[in-house]
Amino acid sequence: MRQFRHAEPARLALFVADYAQGDPPPEIRGWLRGGVPAALLTAAGNTTDDLELLEQISWALELVARNY
Repeated sequence: MRQFRHAEPARLALFVADYAQGDPPPEIRGWLRGGVPAALLTAAGNTTDDLELLEQISWALELVARNY
C-alpha cells in the first residue's frame, strides 16, 4: 500500500473543506456524499502524528459530516 505524503492529505483536506462549505457542482456534491473523502481523510489521519495535519483533517471531516 502506498504511503501518504504529508502534502497529499493536506491538499485533500483543504479541497474537501472548501467544497463542503460551498455549493459545489453536482459531481463533487455526489462525491462528498459518497463516503470516499471521509474514508481517505480518516486513513490519512491514522497514518500521521502531525498535529496541524490532524487539525485540517478533523475540520474537513466535520464539514462533510455536517453538510453531507
